Amino acid sequence: MSRGPGSGDWEPEPRAGAGRDAAFSVSAGGARARVRGDGEPLLRVRDLRVGFSGEEGTAWPVDGVSFGLARGGALGIVGESGSGKSLTALSVLGLTRTAPGAHVSGCIEFEGRDLLAVPEPRLREIRGNEIAMVFQDPLSSLHPLYRIGAQIVEAIRAHRPLPKARARARAIELLELVGIPDPARRVDAYPHELSGGQRQRAMIAMALANEPKLLLADEPTTALDVTVQAQILDLLVRLRRELSMALVFVTHDLGVVAEVADEVLVMQRGRIVERASAAKLFDSPTHPYTRRLLAAMPTIDGPPPPPLPAKDAEPLLRVRGLVKHFPITRGVIVRRRVGAVTAVEGIDFEVMPGETFGIVGESGSGKTTTARLIARLLAPTAGEVSFQGRDVAALRGRELKALRRELQMIFQDPYSSLNPRKTAGSIVAEPLAVHRVEPDRARRRRAAERLLETVGLNPGDRNRYPHEFSGGQRQRIGIARALALEPKLIVADEPVSALDVSIQAQVLELLRSLRERLGLTLILISHDLSVVRHMCDRIAVMHEGRIVELAANEDLYGAPRDPYTRELLAAVPGARQLDRRTIHA
Repeated sequence: MSRGPGSGDWEPEPRAGAGRDAAFSVSAGGARARVRGDGEPLLRVRDLRVGFSGEEGTAWPVDGVSFGLARGGALGIVGESGSGKSLTALSVLGLTRTAPGAHVSGCIEFEGRDLLAVPEPRLREIRGNEIAMVFQDPLSSLHPLYRIGAQIVEAIRAHRPLPKARARARAIELLELVGIPDPARRVDAYPHELSGGQRQRAMIAMALANEPKLLLADEPTTALDVTVQAQILDLLVRLRRELSMALVFVTHDLGVVAEVADEVLVMQRGRIVERASAAKLFDSPTHPYTRRLLAAMPTIDGPPPPPLPAKDAEPLLRVRGLVKHFPITRGVIVRRRVGAVTAVEGIDFEVMPGETFGIVGESGSGKTTTARLIARLLAPTAGEVSFQGRDVAALRGRELKALRRELQMIFQDPYSSLNPRKTAGSIVAEPLAVHRVEPDRARRRRAAERLLETVGLNPGDRNRYPHEFSGGQRQRIGIARALALEPKLIVADEPVSALDVSIQAQVLELLRSLRERLGLTLILISHDLSVVRHMCDRIAVMHEGRIVELAANEDLYGAPRDPYTRELLAAVPGARQLDRRTIHA
């Protein structure tokens, strides 16, 4: 990299072999890229097949994939879990060919070299130097015991013979380039000390450390809030332009790919079923699978749920002046309170019987803390949560246990909230035993089978363990468990944030149908405004622990009053492209 914001004397070492095909300059003002290409593809993949041998033979999750990518181009690869999109990206970097039982064939040409035929030592020289990758979960990709700066320095010095001090200065420049505030201080932070968006930016900085010609980004914004996601997408688009860098962006979110890609590959069951420009894909998709993916996406311009019938009823839940502070303590032997973090600060709202009430906001806005206070998983610092006229915070013992029968929670991550040592049937039946609703074991088993069938699973799956299910199926098990006691109110905390778009649509439709059939009342916590638009009757927008706007669905999306609400709506990725697409069923 020639120069970066606040750059010192960094100059890249000449690479062995061919010279650069693109020259560029990145200055503090952000000069645009100057591209000189010969028209030949930077990357050409031909008939790529990736298989894994097992007891039942060899499965081929990638089966005959072919595509090309020009220098400085941006290619999106979309599809559901299991479509082969991530394996395709990992194969370009050579990360699948050494996996146990792996079979990789075909041709992956990078600047005319077949990477499948390149010896492993040479491939290690290419990884992180000419081809770099940004992974989905930065917290698991970054070493928790090493400072951010040290990890970036390691990436630089693995390919450049630079002194540590000079590499550290370069690391600070890279953190500034990707927009991390106060980079001179943050360079010494550990991964857990950064927010999710900052960790992802640090991963991008590490990937850019040696000026790669190709950046592979595997679901880099899946778990991020809508505003942070928009910032990361803008960053990738800007860096691609300024650094003349080619980009392969892997995602299951068609709205995201609309923001970053010139061309899009749609993958299903290991094969490419459609390839088109981003504009054409949204305007006139040709393959039925692509049309199904687009149709499954909830959008902020989609129809709201049908209005609730008018009822003269008392609120099922009342929240008044709710406050939650988390203490900050110091000391090893004697813990002293030195301050407090305010998570929720004086919020008020009501939830009517049969209503789906939405709470939206970014990470740190207090929405999940509010959910846990309602479910009595946390005790409030002040204020009142009243459920059917009872103060939830004052309940103890048997009264609190009785509350659990009527108020249940669906958690964001079903894998961590389901006992890995219990089968699906025993997980669903457990509440019936704990609350002594059904003392007979055989009847509990039959009840569990009915509940699994209610949420769209096969009753015969009751003997399978959580790891044997997909993410969407695990979430259905969590819903079945919440339904076991026939509660009056379910609090769903980000129930679909990690799911593919079609599975997400199935789970949302399931919740809607259960609400209609069983008369459930739902509180839906989400950072996805498209999901909330599709599901909720009224919506509270939270920011820094407070409710900044509370309105009916039509009013919030049609005429938002608060600037923060307008900012959230404007940050939804792909909104402009999705608004103008036409879908032919």
